Amino acid sequence: MEDRRILFGSLLSLGNLLQTTLDRFFSEITSKQFFLLICAELFSEHDPSLSELAEVMQSSHQNIKQLILKLEKNGIVRTYNDETDRRIIRVKTTEKKNLLDRKYNLSSSKAMDTMFSGIDREEITVTLKTIRHIEQNLLSV
Repeated sequence: MEDRRILFGSLLSLGNLLQTTLDRFFSEITSKQFFLLICAELFSEHDPSLSELAEVMQSSHQNIKQLILKLEKNGIVRTYNDETDRRIIRVKTTEKKNLLDRKYNLSSSKAMDTMFSGIDREEITVTLKTIRHIEQNLLSV
């Protein structure tokens, strides 16, 4: 089989494996909610809007809204209307999110160490570069 097809299948399989592993790891949130919280941390200057999160996560506004509603129901985030444009909904993490961070900090560090065990920095850099290139190719379709 051609290496590109093997890589394609491996990426899909790895995505599924990551999702199921993370879903077992966290008892309070799903892997997609976890990813959303990580993406929200990228915005250090302001609380992100639903649209900004959708763009960063490469997901639809409606999918992000559903994830946010569940996180809000569990008290992990809260939403509010932007002060200058009331149509914009912003997302702010709560103290409960900080408690989750502290609860999972040590075990998530160990999980990352396990996941990247035996992989040197150069391999990680090349893999990241390749994934970003694939991502850009897909975005241009």
